[in-house]
Amino acid sequence: MSIWEDLKDIEEQVPVVPAGDYNAVIVGTELDQVQTQNGDLRDVIRVQLVFQGNPNAFLTDNQTPVDGQSAEYTIFLPNEQDKTLPAKFGRGTMYDVSLRRLKRFFKAVGVNPENYSSLEEALEQVKDAQVVVSVSNTTSEDGTIYDRVSSIK
Repeated sequence: MSIWEDLKDIEEQVPVVPAGDYNAVIVGTELDQVQTQNGDLRDVIRVQLVFQGNPNAFLTDNQTPVDGQSAEYTIFLPNEQDKTLPAKFGRGTMYDVSLRRLKRFFKAVGVNPENYSSLEEALEQVKDAQVVVSVSNTTSEDGTIYDRVSSIK
């Protein structure tokens, strides 16, 4: 088959996980860095998830099960510059927002980071944790719909 035949047969919109709350398991975590829009490097935690325990949930094609699908959740770690930036929503600073998000994550997975000597050690304890995740959908300028994990509860 040629690329031209493949192009003709490919779906423009990939089925996505509909917005809502789902059960998932954490299959991996890593400390990483991402480049922000203004070019700064930011430390993040990347959490790899696999949906499990959602027997009656299907992607937007109404055929493909949500269970077995993978997703990633990114937590931006607080940094000093965030202390002067106002939060986009609500009160406080971006530093406060990052701290709250990190605290909610550790609470959701049942880990008290104060019991560990390093962030890496605490993250090792969250593997295989059962969590509930919230998925939201966004639409790009060209009309493509994307799903993303917006929070871990």
